[in-house]
Amino acid sequence: MAQVEDHVARNLSQLPNFGVELSSLEFTSWLDWLVKIRDPRDCWKSQPTYLISELTYLTVGLLTFIHSRRVGGRFKYLWLATIFHGLTVECAAYWLPDIDNFWHSQTTIVLLGRRLPLHIMMLYPAFIYNASVAISRLKLPNWAEPFAVGLCVVLIDLPYDITAVKFLHWTWHDTDPNIFDRHYWVPWNSFYFHATFAASFTFWFHCWKRLIIGKSADKWQAGEYVFY
Repeated sequence: MAQVEDHVARNLSQLPNFGVELSSLEFTSWLDWLVKIRDPRDCWKSQPTYLISELTYLTVGLLTFIHSRRVGGRFKYLWLATIFHGLTVECAAYWLPDIDNFWHSQTTIVLLGRRLPLHIMMLYPAFIYNASVAISRLKLPNWAEPFAVGLCVVLIDLPYDITAVKFLHWTWHDTDPNIFDRHYWVPWNSFYFHATFAASFTFWFHCWKRLIIGKSADKWQAGEYVFY
C-alpha cells in the first residue's frame, strides 16, 4: 500500500499547478471561458477513473445518437431534447445561487467557465434516452410511463452517483442544508431530482405532441410536417 501511495504522490507532483489553491478563475478571452481542453495524459495521472467515466459517457452518448437516427421517428427528437434539457438544467444549477452546490472535477474538455464537462451533456441521453426506450417496450399506460422512466433513470444513476462521488468526479457542498441527508455521501435530493425531472420531461415530451398534433396510434411516429 505504501508503494502505491508513493507512486500516486509522484504522479500528482508532476501535474502542472497541482496543489495550487485558486480563489477565483481568470480567463484570457471569451473562448477560454467557453471551452478548455486539457491533455488526457494529465487527466489520467490525476484521476484515471474520471477519464474512463468521461470516455464511457461520450461513447454511450454517441451510441444513443446513432440508435436515434437508425430507429427514426420521434426518437431523433427525444435524443436532441435530452441534450437541451441537460444544458438547461446544468446552466440553471450553475447560475442560481440557491442550487449552486456542486462542482465537477476538470476533464479533457470543459465548457462554460470550467463548470460543465462535455461528457456530462452525454449523461442525459445516457440516462433518459435509454430509460425511455426501455420503458417504451413495456407498453405501459400513458399515465404510468413518466413515473416508470423516472424510476428507471434513478436505477441507472444510483451506482454512478455513489461511485463518482467516491472517486471525486465531483463534490457537493458540505454545509448546504438542502443536501444534508445523504446515502453513501450522495444527497437524497440527487435521486429525487433525477426521478422527478426525468418523469416530468417524459410527460411533457409526449404531452406536447398530443396537444399540437393530436392522439395517434404510435406516439413515437413523427408528424408529417416535421422536417427530417
